[in-house]
Amino acid sequence: VYGTGGLFGWAGRYRVPGLGAVSMHATNLEQLIVIQRRHRKPMVISPADSAAFLTGLRRQFKTLDA
Repeated sequence: VYGTGGLFGWAGRYRVPGLGAVSMHATNLEQLIVIQRRHRKPMVISPADSAAFLTGLRRQFKTLDA
């Protein structure tokens, strides 16, 4: 675990129960989205508008399940 967290957000490598090691770039721990990546650690982010982010991602990659 080599991450920073606090006033402006969380960034770096963290260990998350159920996911293991992840790369996190978040400002809001209430609105987290996990992006599973092939051959790399999962990435955890917190976009300002999670619904709009997921809609755009699904539009871009139509293979994602709802």
